[in-house]
Amino acid sequence: MSRWRDTKKGKDTSKDNTTLSIEEVDTINATLLSRVKAFVTDSFMIVMPLMYLSIYLIMGGRELFEQNMLLGWLFILVPYLIITVLFIVIKGQTPGLKAYEIKIVDNRTHENISIFTATLRFLLFVLSIISIIGVLIPLFRKDSKTIQDLLASTAVINYPNEK
Repeated sequence: MSRWRDTKKGKDTSKDNTTLSIEEVDTINATLLSRVKAFVTDSFMIVMPLMYLSIYLIMGGRELFEQNMLLGWLFILVPYLIITVLFIVIKGQTPGLKAYEIKIVDNRTHENISIFTATLRFLLFVLSIISIIGVLIPLFRKDSKTIQDLLASTAVINYPNEK
């Protein structure tokens, strides 16, 4: 009888909130704007220090970086891959994703993704940045999924930080 009174007063009496319908999953997908903001934050927090270290400490200056640009970009992208994959596998979030309260999860189970999936997703991310089609795909999709989300079977969802 008390459950009926609680429901009538507007209190949530459901015991199992773990299963989500397709409509609920669509509403928890992160917006494209918050994903772009998280990417820019990660660029400044992770990529910029790696660029500085690579160009000035490892390569010895901008001129040497320009002469060996492929090697220089490898010195930047390989550590960025390792750092990003570790963040995503362990926490499901990079610092930028955490700042905007979003998380990368498996599309079916909504749990953290494996190291293989995170690496595949990162490599697809680099390819989508290079191609103009990869950048434009989320603009035409209702759920704002990118090419790396579609091919790696991941989802970027809203995930409020614990307080």
